[in-house]
Amino acid sequence: MNNKLMIAGGLVVAGITVGGLNSETNAMELPNYYVTLRGCTIMSHPSKYSEIITNVDKNELLEIITYSKSGNWAKVKYNGHIGWSMTKYLHVYEDDLESDATVKAYALNLRSKPSTSTGRVLKTLKKGTPLVILKKSGGWYYVKPIDGVGIRGWVSVKYVG
Repeated sequence: MNNKLMIAGGLVVAGITVGGLNSETNAMELPNYYVTLRGCTIMSHPSKYSEIITNVDKNELLEIITYSKSGNWAKVKYNGHIGWSMTKYLHVYEDDLESDATVKAYALNLRSKPSTSTGRVLKTLKKGTPLVILKKSGGWYYVKPIDGVGIRGWVSVKYVG
């Protein structure tokens, strides 16, 4: 993993080396994660009975601060909120999929799902629009266009270069 920065929904997230030693602080660095399944809830304490701070949608990036002793909870930072999330809802963010790319087609539909039949068009991207690739699924990339809007969606791999 590289030490690249990615802007995700207003939150700057650094891709860091898993288990790497930060030469400046001599502290062990923790990996960033993203939410899987249907999303998750950030709680005030590492307990499902504690107060809800905020809800996080599927595939949003979270910054891991630390883990509970049991390892079942992670203290996370998301959009200025700090709280606890169950680790079973988190997946390691794969930095090797994060790369700058651009739209190769004259126009490319950004879709809600990786499908032309069931994915509704969220936005049409112009040729040359820069993208950050968040993940890949089959012939589709889940991307964030770098256009200041903050919307994310799916595009066909064959129209991105």
